[in-house]
Amino acid sequence: MSLFAAFFLISSTIAPTEPVSPQTADTPVQPTVAAKKKPKKICKTDDRTGQGSRTAKRICRTAEQWGLAERESVDSQIDSMGTKTR
Repeated sequence: MSLFAAFFLISSTIAPTEPVSPQTADTPVQPTVAAKKKPKKICKTDDRTGQGSRTAKRICRTAEQWGLAERESVDSQIDSMGTKTR
C-alpha cells in the first residue's frame, strides 16, 4: 500500500463527515414555533333591502368563508332552477 493511500484512509476515518459550525455546537437546538396568525377578514356591505346605506349591514368574513358562501349561493340557484322536462 502506498504512503498516500494509507494517509487517505486514516484521514478519512478521523475527519468528521459534516462541518460543525460554532453556533450549533454550543447552543441547543430549539424548535421554531410558528406564530398563529389570524386570517385576514374581508368586510363587505350587504344591502338586500335596497333602501340605501343606512340599512345596509356590514359583513366581515375570511376569504375562505366568502368562497364557501359564494359556492352555497350558486348551488342554491342551480337547485332552484330545477330540471325542465317536456
